[in-house]
Amino acid sequence: MELHRDDRDLHGVSSTTVELSRASRDRSSRFFPYSAGIVARRSASCGRFGRRLVRRRRSDRWQSPTLDRRVGLDAAWVVFLRPGEGETIFDGRERTIRVLADRDELALTWFRYQPGEDGPEPHVHRRHTDAFYVLEGELELGLGPDVARRTATAGTLAAAPPNVVHTFSNASAGTVVFLNIHAPSMGFAEMLRAARDGREEKAEKFDQFAPPADGGRPLSDAVFRGPGRETRSRSARAALSRRPRVLTWTASSP
Repeated sequence: MELHRDDRDLHGVSSTTVELSRASRDRSSRFFPYSAGIVARRSASCGRFGRRLVRRRRSDRWQSPTLDRRVGLDAAWVVFLRPGEGETIFDGRERTIRVLADRDELALTWFRYQPGEDGPEPHVHRRHTDAFYVLEGELELGLGPDVARRTATAGTLAAAPPNVVHTFSNASAGTVVFLNIHAPSMGFAEMLRAARDGREEKAEKFDQFAPPADGGRPLSDAVFRGPGRETRSRSARAALSRRPRVLTWTASSP
Protein backbone atom coordinates (compact mmCIF):
# COMPACT_ATOMS: atom_id res chain seq x y z
CA MET A 1 0.00 0.00 0.00
CA GLU A 2 1.31 3.41 -0.90
CA LEU A 3 0.27 6.57 0.88
CA HIS A 4 0.90 10.02 -0.52
CA ARG A 5 -0.42 13.55 -0.45
CA ASP A 6 -3.09 14.44 -2.95
CA ASP A 7 -2.75 18.15 -3.61
CA ARG A 8 -6.06 18.38 -5.36
CA ASP A 9 -8.61 20.44 -3.49
CA LEU A 10 -12.12 19.10 -3.08
CA HIS A 11 -14.52 22.01 -2.58
CA GLY A 12 -11.76 23.93 -0.84
CA VAL A 13 -10.72 20.99 1.35
CA SER A 14 -7.34 19.42 0.69
CA SER A 15 -7.08 15.70 1.30
CA THR A 16 -4.59 12.87 1.42
CA THR A 17 -4.70 9.97 -0.98
CA VAL A 18 -4.28 6.33 -0.09
CA GLU A 19 -3.59 4.22 -3.14
CA LEU A 20 -4.50 0.56 -2.76
CA SER A 21 -3.18 -2.26 -4.85
CA ARG A 22 -5.49 -3.94 -7.35
CA ALA A 23 -5.95 -6.92 -5.02
CA SER A 24 -6.74 -4.65 -2.09
CA ARG A 25 -9.32 -2.77 -4.13
CA ASP A 26 -10.91 -6.04 -5.18
CA ARG A 27 -11.14 -7.21 -1.59
CA SER A 28 -12.52 -3.90 -0.44
CA SER A 29 -15.33 -4.06 -3.01
CA ARG A 30 -16.95 -6.78 -0.94
CA PHE A 31 -17.60 -4.20 1.74
CA PHE A 32 -17.93 -1.04 -0.36
CA PRO A 33 -19.79 -1.43 -3.68
CA TYR A 34 -18.14 1.77 -4.89
CA SER A 35 -14.65 0.53 -4.15
CA ALA A 36 -13.15 3.30 -6.22
CA GLY A 37 -13.40 5.84 -3.49
CA ILE A 38 -15.02 7.38 -0.48
CA VAL A 39 -13.87 10.82 0.56
CA ALA A 40 -13.99 11.80 4.22
CA ARG A 41 -14.06 15.56 4.56
CA ARG A 42 -14.43 17.95 7.40
CA SER A 43 -17.76 19.65 7.37
CA ALA A 44 -18.82 22.72 9.31
CA SER A 45 -22.09 21.01 10.12
CA CYS A 46 -20.22 18.08 11.65
CA GLY A 47 -18.17 20.14 14.09
CA ARG A 48 -14.46 20.36 14.53
CA PHE A 49 -13.82 16.62 14.41
CA GLY A 50 -16.72 15.73 12.16
CA ARG A 51 -16.32 13.89 8.90
CA ARG A 52 -18.64 13.74 5.92
CA LEU A 53 -18.41 10.75 3.58
CA VAL A 54 -18.85 11.50 -0.11
CA ARG A 55 -19.04 8.79 -2.74
CA ARG A 56 -16.85 9.46 -5.76
CA ARG A 57 -16.40 7.99 -9.22
CA ARG A 58 -14.96 4.52 -9.61
CA SER A 59 -11.87 5.95 -11.28
CA ASP A 60 -11.01 8.06 -8.25
CA ARG A 61 -8.84 6.99 -5.37
CA TRP A 62 -9.45 6.37 -1.70
CA GLN A 63 -8.87 9.51 0.30
CA SER A 64 -8.47 10.21 3.99
CA PRO A 65 -7.92 13.59 5.69
CA THR A 66 -6.15 12.00 8.65
CA LEU A 67 -2.92 11.37 6.73
CA ASP A 68 -1.00 14.50 5.85
CA ARG A 69 2.34 13.19 4.61
CA ARG A 70 3.82 10.33 2.67
CA VAL A 71 3.97 7.15 4.73
CA GLY A 72 5.65 3.92 3.78
CA LEU A 73 7.56 0.98 5.14
CA ASP A 74 11.20 2.02 5.13
CA ALA A 75 13.64 -0.66 6.25
CA ALA A 76 15.83 2.02 7.78
CA TRP A 77 13.00 2.88 10.21
CA VAL A 78 12.40 -0.66 11.44
CA VAL A 79 14.23 -2.09 14.44
CA PHE A 80 13.85 -5.83 15.00
CA LEU A 81 16.25 -7.49 17.41
CA ARG A 82 16.30 -10.93 18.94
CA PRO A 83 17.37 -11.52 22.58
CA GLY A 84 21.07 -10.83 22.96
CA GLU A 85 21.34 -8.76 19.78
CA GLY A 86 22.28 -5.10 19.56
CA GLU A 87 25.48 -3.09 19.62
CA THR A 88 27.49 -4.18 22.66
CA ILE A 89 29.12 -1.24 24.40
CA PHE A 90 30.46 -3.16 27.37
CA ASP A 91 30.13 -6.76 28.52
CA GLY A 92 31.82 -7.73 31.75
CA ARG A 93 31.10 -9.54 34.97
CA GLU A 94 29.63 -6.47 36.67
CA ARG A 95 27.55 -5.07 33.83
CA THR A 96 26.45 -5.37 30.23
CA ILE A 97 25.32 -2.43 28.10
CA ARG A 98 23.86 -2.78 24.61
CA VAL A 99 22.46 -0.15 22.26
CA LEU A 100 19.20 -1.44 20.77
CA ALA A 101 18.17 1.67 18.86
CA ASP A 102 20.01 4.88 18.07
CA ARG A 103 17.81 7.41 16.34
CA ASP A 104 17.31 11.14 16.68
CA GLU A 105 13.89 10.47 18.21
CA LEU A 106 15.22 8.20 20.95
CA ALA A 107 18.10 6.08 22.15
CA LEU A 108 17.12 2.69 23.57
CA THR A 109 19.68 0.75 25.60
CA TRP A 110 19.67 -2.57 27.45
CA PHE A 111 21.43 -2.77 30.84
CA ARG A 112 22.44 -5.62 33.13
CA TYR A 113 23.78 -4.63 36.55
CA GLN A 114 25.16 -7.04 39.11
CA PRO A 115 24.63 -6.40 42.86
CA GLY A 116 26.43 -3.29 44.08
CA GLU A 117 26.87 -1.78 40.63
CA ASP A 118 26.36 1.98 40.58
CA GLY A 119 25.22 4.21 37.74
CA PRO A 120 26.22 7.85 37.21
CA GLU A 121 26.25 10.55 39.85
CA PRO A 122 22.99 12.50 40.27
CA HIS A 123 22.46 14.70 37.22
CA VAL A 124 19.83 16.39 35.06
CA HIS A 125 19.04 16.67 31.38
CA ARG A 126 17.75 20.00 30.15
CA ARG A 127 16.27 19.06 26.79
CA HIS A 128 15.15 15.45 27.00
CA THR A 129 13.56 12.79 29.20
CA ASP A 130 15.46 9.86 30.70
CA ALA A 131 13.24 6.82 31.36
CA PHE A 132 13.69 3.32 32.77
CA TYR A 133 11.67 0.12 32.42
CA VAL A 134 12.68 -2.79 34.66
CA LEU A 135 12.62 -6.24 33.06
CA GLU A 136 14.10 -8.36 35.87
CA GLY A 137 15.17 -7.78 39.46
CA GLU A 138 15.14 -4.47 41.35
CA LEU A 139 16.58 -1.13 40.29
CA GLU A 140 17.11 1.60 42.88
CA LEU A 141 16.38 5.08 41.56
CA GLY A 142 17.21 8.42 43.09
CA LEU A 143 14.79 11.16 42.02
CA GLY A 144 14.13 14.82 42.75
CA PRO A 145 16.01 17.55 44.66
CA ASP A 146 16.68 15.28 47.64
CA VAL A 147 17.49 12.27 45.42
CA ALA A 148 14.70 10.33 47.13
CA ARG A 149 15.23 6.59 46.84
CA ARG A 150 12.62 4.46 45.06
CA THR A 151 12.88 0.73 44.38
CA ALA A 152 11.63 -0.23 40.94
CA THR A 153 10.69 -3.89 40.55
CA ALA A 154 10.06 -5.78 37.31
CA GLY A 155 7.33 -4.05 35.32
CA THR A 156 7.99 -0.60 36.78
CA LEU A 157 8.29 2.45 34.56
CA ALA A 158 10.14 5.50 35.85
CA ALA A 159 10.99 8.69 34.00
CA ALA A 160 12.87 11.89 34.78
CA PRO A 161 11.63 14.76 32.59
CA PRO A 162 13.98 17.66 31.83
CA ASN A 163 15.55 19.23 34.93
CA VAL A 164 14.50 16.43 37.30
CA VAL A 165 17.57 15.16 39.21
CA HIS A 166 18.05 11.40 38.89
CA THR A 167 20.47 8.53 39.28
CA PHE A 168 20.26 4.74 39.51
CA SER A 169 22.07 1.71 40.91
CA ASN A 170 21.61 -1.92 41.90
CA ALA A 171 21.37 -1.99 45.68
CA SER A 172 19.75 -5.44 45.74
CA ALA A 173 21.27 -8.87 46.22
CA GLY A 174 20.37 -10.03 42.70
CA THR A 175 20.90 -9.06 39.08
CA VAL A 176 18.77 -6.31 37.57
CA VAL A 177 17.99 -5.99 33.87
CA PHE A 178 16.34 -2.86 32.54
CA LEU A 179 15.74 -0.73 29.49
CA ASN A 180 16.90 2.88 29.39
CA ILE A 181 15.22 5.35 27.02
CA HIS A 182 16.48 8.83 26.16
CA ALA A 183 13.91 10.79 24.17
CA PRO A 184 15.02 12.54 22.07
CA SER A 185 18.36 10.78 22.03
CA MET A 186 20.63 13.87 22.28
CA GLY A 187 23.54 11.65 21.24
CA PHE A 188 23.37 9.35 24.27
CA ALA A 189 24.53 6.28 22.34
CA GLU A 190 27.51 8.23 21.03
CA MET A 191 28.38 9.21 24.61
CA LEU A 192 28.48 5.51 25.52
CA ARG A 193 30.70 4.78 22.53
CA ALA A 194 33.06 7.59 23.51
CA ALA A 195 33.38 6.15 27.03
CA ARG A 196 34.01 2.68 25.59
CA ASP A 197 36.68 3.93 23.21
CA GLY A 198 38.40 6.13 25.79
CA ARG A 199 37.59 9.37 23.97
CA GLU A 200 37.36 12.51 26.04
CA GLU A 201 33.95 14.08 25.57
CA LYS A 202 32.21 16.67 27.72
CA ALA A 203 28.96 15.41 29.21
CA GLU A 204 27.31 18.73 28.41
CA LYS A 205 27.63 17.85 24.74
CA PHE A 206 25.11 15.10 25.37
CA ASP A 207 22.75 17.26 27.46
CA GLN A 208 23.97 15.97 30.85
CA PHE A 209 24.61 18.46 33.65
CA ALA A 210 25.21 18.54 37.38
CA PRO A 211 22.13 19.20 39.54
CA PRO A 212 21.18 22.91 39.55
CA ALA A 213 21.67 24.98 42.70
CA ASP A 214 17.92 25.09 43.37
CA GLY A 215 17.61 21.30 43.18
CA GLY A 216 15.70 21.25 39.92
CA ARG A 217 12.07 20.31 39.47
CA PRO A 218 10.19 18.68 42.37
CA LEU A 219 9.93 14.93 42.89
CA SER A 220 6.24 15.10 41.96
CA ASP A 221 7.24 15.90 38.36
CA ALA A 222 8.95 12.54 38.00
CA VAL A 223 7.07 9.47 36.76
CA PHE A 224 7.05 6.29 38.82
CA ARG A 225 4.51 3.61 37.91
CA GLY A 226 4.68 0.16 39.46
CA PRO A 227 3.49 -3.04 37.77
CA GLY A 228 -0.18 -2.98 36.82
CA ARG A 229 -0.73 0.69 37.63
CA GLU A 230 -2.60 2.77 35.09
CA THR A 231 -2.32 6.45 34.33
CA ARG A 232 -5.51 8.21 33.27
CA SER A 233 -5.80 11.65 31.80
CA ARG A 234 -7.48 14.42 33.78
CA SER A 235 -10.55 14.26 31.55
CA ALA A 236 -10.81 10.49 32.03
CA ARG A 237 -10.59 10.86 35.81
CA ALA A 238 -13.27 13.53 35.72
CA ALA A 239 -15.53 11.31 33.63
CA LEU A 240 -15.09 8.44 36.07
CA SER A 241 -15.92 10.69 39.00
CA ARG A 242 -19.22 11.60 37.32
CA ARG A 243 -20.32 8.01 36.80
CA PRO A 244 -23.76 7.27 38.24
CA ARG A 245 -23.60 5.19 41.39
CA VAL A 246 -26.04 2.47 42.31
CA LEU A 247 -27.09 2.23 45.95
CA THR A 248 -28.87 -0.84 47.30
CA TRP A 249 -30.93 -0.98 50.49
CA THR A 250 -32.01 -4.15 52.22
CA ALA A 251 -35.03 -3.94 54.51
CA SER A 252 -36.22 -6.62 56.91
CA SER A 253 -39.76 -7.14 58.10
CA PRO A 254 -40.57 -5.90 61.63
